[in-house]
Amino acid sequence: MITKMFAAEREESVKSFDQAMDAIKGDFQVEHYGDQLRNLTLTEEGHLDLAAGSYPITSSAFDGLCRSIRMPSDFGRKIPVDLFIYNFDALKAKLNRRLHICITKGTVVSVGDIMPEPIRNAEILTEATDRAERTGMKLHDVRISDRGMQIDILDPRRNLEPIKGDVTSVGLNIVTSEMGLLKTKASLFLMRLVCSNGAIVKKAWGGYESLFDYRVSKEKSLPEFFDKMGKASFNYDAFSGRYRRLTERELNAAEFLELHGRLAGMIGTEQADNVSNISRDQRIELKNRVENGRDSRYPAGINAYDFYNSITHAVKGFPFSTRRALENFGGSLIQMIPAMSFN
Repeated sequence: MITKMFAAEREESVKSFDQAMDAIKGDFQVEHYGDQLRNLTLTEEGHLDLAAGSYPITSSAFDGLCRSIRMPSDFGRKIPVDLFIYNFDALKAKLNRRLHICITKGTVVSVGDIMPEPIRNAEILTEATDRAERTGMKLHDVRISDRGMQIDILDPRRNLEPIKGDVTSVGLNIVTSEMGLLKTKASLFLMRLVCSNGAIVKKAWGGYESLFDYRVSKEKSLPEFFDKMGKASFNYDAFSGRYRRLTERELNAAEFLELHGRLAGMIGTEQADNVSNISRDQRIELKNRVENGRDSRYPAGINAYDFYNSITHAVKGFPFSTRRALENFGGSLIQMIPAMSFN
C-alpha cells in the first residue's frame, strides 16, 4: 500500500520568537513551486518527480494528488500503488491545470491548486509577537510542522481559577499554513498552568475567525486580520461561570458515551478509553445500561472538569492536526457539557 511509502511529517515546539524564526528559516523553510499537473510523475517508490528533482511525499501531499485527479483520498490509500499510478497517469492530462507545490527539507508536503502569493509563516509570527507585546500579552508557545504553524499567546492579566490554586491563563491561539493546508484564524485560548494543558474556545466567547480574502492584496488583508485580533472582546464573567460549572458537573452514562463517541471518532476507541481513564469493560457496562433502557442517567463516575483536563492533557502525544482537533474538542466541552441533558 502506498501509505507505507509516505515520509513522516515533522513538527517542533519552541518557546521563544528567535527559536521559532530559526526553525521557519531552517528545517521548516518552505520552497514554493508551480507546475502543470500533466508534468507530474509518481514513481513506484512513492516519490513525486518534478522538474526540480524527485521527492518523497507526505500524507498531506498525497491527499493533494488525489484531489488533483478527483479521486477520494481514502480510496487512493487502499488501492495498490501500481493501480493508483495507472489512474493518475490516465487522468492527469485530461484534468490538467497549474498546481502549487510546497517542499520542506527535501520532501513534498502539499500539492494544491495554484494560489496567490502565500502568507509566510515568518510574517504571521513577527506581526503576532509584535502586537502581543504592544498589548501586554506574552508569546507562550509556537508549534511548527509540515502542515502549518500554531502560535499561543497568553495574557498574564487574565486568569481563571475554577478550583483554588488551579489557575488557567486566557489568551489567543493563531493558526496558519504557508502551504495553504489550514485557514489563517485566531481563537480564544486557555492554558491550564499546573500542567500546560491547552484548549481552543469557540467564537461565542470572544474568539473569532478571519479568513484572508485572496481578492484583496496581502498588504491590506494582513493588517486587517491583526486589527480584528487586537479588538477581540472576551465575555469574561459569563465564561468564568461556565468554566467553573464543569468542576461541579458529574457525567451520567448517556452523556459520557456521547462524548466518548466523539472522542473515539478522532483517535479511535482504544485511545479514547485510555484518555477517558475508563476500561473497556466499564464502558460496555455503561453502554448496556443505556441501550437496555435501564438507566441512561446512571452516574458514569467521571467529573466533567476531569474529563476536560484528560483530553487537553492527551494532546501532547498526538501529531499536529489531531492535537488541534483535540484542543478544539476540549474547548467545546466548556460550552457543551453544562447544557447537556439526557433523559
